[in-house]
Amino acid sequence: FGLCVSSSAFDGPKVTVEMATSNKYDRQLRLWGANGQKALMEARVLVLNASATASELLKNLVLPGLGHFTLVDGGVVTERDLGNNFFFMEEHVGQPRAEVLKQMLLEMNEDVHGEARNCSPEDLLEAEPELLRQGWSLVVCTQMSGATMLSVAEKAWELDVPLLVLRSVGLLGYLRLQLRRHEVVEAKPDSQMWDLRLCERWPALDEFCGSFDLANLDDRAHRHVPFVVVLSAVMDAWKAAHDGKLPLKMEEKSQFKGMVRSASRAFSEEINFQEAVSNAYMAYASGEVDAEVGQLAVDASKSLGAMASNFTVMLAALADFIAKEGQGKFGPLSGTLPDMTSDTESYVRLQTVYKRKAEADLQSFSAHLGSRLSSIGRPLDQITLDEIEIFCKNIRNLSIVSTTPIAAEWAPDSEAYFEAVMMGSLELASPAPLTPVFWYLALRALDEVVGSLGADEKLTQAAVWGRLSEIKDALQKNGMDLSPLTEAHAQEIVRFHGLEPHVTAAILGGVASQEAVKVLTNQYIPLNSTLVYNGIASIMSVLEI
Repeated sequence: FGLCVSSSAFDGPKVTVEMATSNKYDRQLRLWGANGQKALMEARVLVLNASATASELLKNLVLPGLGHFTLVDGGVVTERDLGNNFFFMEEHVGQPRAEVLKQMLLEMNEDVHGEARNCSPEDLLEAEPELLRQGWSLVVCTQMSGATMLSVAEKAWELDVPLLVLRSVGLLGYLRLQLRRHEVVEAKPDSQMWDLRLCERWPALDEFCGSFDLANLDDRAHRHVPFVVVLSAVMDAWKAAHDGKLPLKMEEKSQFKGMVRSASRAFSEEINFQEAVSNAYMAYASGEVDAEVGQLAVDASKSLGAMASNFTVMLAALADFIAKEGQGKFGPLSGTLPDMTSDTESYVRLQTVYKRKAEADLQSFSAHLGSRLSSIGRPLDQITLDEIEIFCKNIRNLSIVSTTPIAAEWAPDSEAYFEAVMMGSLELASPAPLTPVFWYLALRALDEVVGSLGADEKLTQAAVWGRLSEIKDALQKNGMDLSPLTEAHAQEIVRFHGLEPHVTAAILGGVASQEAVKVLTNQYIPLNSTLVYNGIASIMSVLEI
């Protein structure tokens, strides 16, 4: 294994976290914040094969400030590479592909560190069987099929290392994400659910809302009452007229909105009352912890061990908080408020009420967290205040994502595989043969055949169609209609084999980099678990395998 030469621009774990507050990364900071930027700049990514798709993926991670990447490839730059990879130029022909790509990528961002291993992934994995134990935040396999890919997938699953598999063939391709247990704190949903707790007001909020005498305010003051106060007042009136019950049925909710509207003096002129009608649901939204999050907390509290992640320890502390301060249903208050029409003094007072309640809840939560850390022999300062605050502000969006292991998907008679294909076959394209799931099956057949070929054997259409026919027959026995899947798919896939046009690499690499950022920052919900791209028809499809 003397060919496994290492060329590195990485001296150790140097993390320039102060860049997270500079203008250089301003645009992306608006997406994932300083804590997300810090996570990205501390991340270490291992990429197997310096393909065109890998180049696009890495480019999109290097530009926003990835901490470190190691690129493994045993080939040299060829004239063919010049046609599909914009990083390679004529003077690079004959030079190690991993080394050239590393140098070109590092020129794009001086904050990033990179290493090139100039040998094939197969040779390196055999020479260094512990390679995947070296603290990788993400491992990426590109243009790899057969036994090697499955071996990497099994090892990554065993070590709980996130794995991203990318396969590009002509105008077709797919990406597959394998996550054993991926913890998401900041899911950042498209629409935010505000935690106002208007139907479970605490004394300070009750006192604030009661300080407004709506009936005796002048018109100007009436137009600047925060909608939180308006909703609270109308809800009190509703409950007084309905034996203390909240509006639950659709008809009752409509009636409640009508009461809010009628409380206005000039609805078309009072924007605060318009906001109250638009946000009427906040008056009867319980604010209770979501059942799924609550179950995660209960599970964590029952199985907490010395090796638990910070996320799991905080989940256990959340269970304690819910049981005590949360009255069996509430988590710590986030303390954030939506924008609303109000005079400055009233809005600042309202912010103070929510802020003080959130701070008190945070203190109680921290006490439970300290007890949990002590119980497993961990120092009390192991989890920073920033981590705790971010966790408490995102209680409603906590999530754990687990995908099916790739080895299980590739196993004979995989139930998860059958179900995903069945769902994918229900979403037929026009014409039907262009449906992405059919091309995914063809790519699977191709990879299985390529992985079984001997050193002197050539890939043939007959071999691929033979395997694809077996897959088709097995799936149709489970009641699926795969009649649009024909030998033409095998013919096209064999014709494409070995081709990786830049247009496909750019699209797959772009999508893959988005999923990589989700994994590396623990923000947003990553793909579960396979995305298939059909560039012939310019369509994509997600298979939840």
